[in-house]
Amino acid sequence: MNLKKKNRLFDMFIDSEVLTFGELHSIGVSKNELKSLMYYGDIKLLEDGTYALCGTLGMLFYASTLYKKGNRERAKAAWERCLEVKPNNYPAATMLFLESLLDENFDKAFEYFEVMDKTVNKKFEVEHDLWLLLLSHVTSIPDKYK
Repeated sequence: MNLKKKNRLFDMFIDSEVLTFGELHSIGVSKNELKSLMYYGDIKLLEDGTYALCGTLGMLFYASTLYKKGNRERAKAAWERCLEVKPNNYPAATMLFLESLLDENFDKAFEYFEVMDKTVNKKFEVEHDLWLLLLSHVTSIPDKYK
């Protein structure tokens, strides 16, 4: 499956929890490509014959692409979708945390930080400590969050 088609697929999954074969076929996804997407854990076939997003790696890459193109709102929606699929998704929570800080939405930022804080993963431990250190130096955060 080419990148353009994959990006269209992930874009559709931002707005929909499930997609039908007809919807997937409308963007040119073949049966073999569906099998491949299921094999690699990107999507799963549900009992009612629809398809749901179950992996987040492809969506994370797509969100990064959107962000780099300046489409912050759509990228944030993609990261939110990653959290819906996998509530402990550290990379998505991290990006949403940073975006919330940029938007000065500190309530939301710390909701995402809680997700980051609850994620037990050794490879993120050092990064997590770095966020705590950086936060301690940000002076515009209201006192109730310090």
